[in-house]
Amino acid sequence: MGMVDDADLRILTALGRSPLGTVQEIGAQTGMTSATISIRLKKLRESGALFSVSAQLAYPALGLEPVVAFIEAPFKSLSRLESLFDRHPYTRYRVRCIGYYNGLYGLFAVPEGSLQNLRAFLDELKGGTIEEYRLDTSVGGWSYSEVDYGLYDMPRDLWGFDWSSWAAKVDALESAPPLPKPPASILKRLDMKDLRIIKEVTEDARRKGKRIAADIGTTPYHITRRMRFLRENSVLDSFRVIVDKGVSRLVTTFMFACYCPQDETRRFAAAFATLPFQSTLIPTPQGFFVQTSIPPLDLPVLGSILQRRCDKVESLWSDYRSSMRYYFWPGAYRDGGWENTRGFMVDQVLEEGGK
Repeated sequence: MGMVDDADLRILTALGRSPLGTVQEIGAQTGMTSATISIRLKKLRESGALFSVSAQLAYPALGLEPVVAFIEAPFKSLSRLESLFDRHPYTRYRVRCIGYYNGLYGLFAVPEGSLQNLRAFLDELKGGTIEEYRLDTSVGGWSYSEVDYGLYDMPRDLWGFDWSSWAAKVDALESAPPLPKPPASILKRLDMKDLRIIKEVTEDARRKGKRIAADIGTTPYHITRRMRFLRENSVLDSFRVIVDKGVSRLVTTFMFACYCPQDETRRFAAAFATLPFQSTLIPTPQGFFVQTSIPPLDLPVLGSILQRRCDKVESLWSDYRSSMRYYFWPGAYRDGGWENTRGFMVDQVLEEGGK
């Protein structure tokens, strides 16, 4: 990865605020010309500093149920486990983790009503590849935040975030807004072209509509119209700026499974949305799960804030170098719905994985 400078960091911050913003809009935020923005964005991509801007999906709108998986597994079996996750049609993300759980953290999005098949898949791996697992479902809308590199002092390689002020804001949130309800499924109103559009924008939401149209075999107008439909119906939940962690010393991703009343979940969902570090908070039946990339020295501070307001906190450190993000895959769509048989979700995966 090539070196980045302050101007590049201002562009990345502007992307976090306006992921689909035009070069003119990003230029207005950063004080640079459109030509400069275009040149620098190209260099950031070519150097590997900027991977993409990826659409984050509200899976219930697609008839899919998001499931958080904590896998306790011997480290010697992780390569095999990762290979099996790679083959599973409904894996969305995986990363190795150490801490309360030693093994693998995974995110799945399975067809509604098929959670038992995911359990059956993991049960087949117990006693050998994995030792134990825990699954948590999502009970509300997710909360996201992006990085504000304006707080990063590049010459000194330091972050100037005031955690005390943020903690005070957390304490002051006595009446946080209700958690957004998961959107209703609109799968029956979608066709394969829509699903291919969704795939494209999870890979690169800034890709030009005319290029997507050419690949799919439709018109740019159709892409614009269906993108508007997807956003109005909450299929596209948010947008994530995916950068190389080497851009700054923001290299450590921590995860916390927190047990607390729903009022505290609402409080932290509102608070994490204002955090100037990349984070995802998922409400769960017992509280919430949050994954956040913060400076390593700030871990005890955030941990203490969570401990003050939660009944129990399970913490994990994840190795981002082992992470794998799986873009939306429409190949499991069959005759108006998702393939949800045991043969497809369990037997076929294990057979291809050599079990």
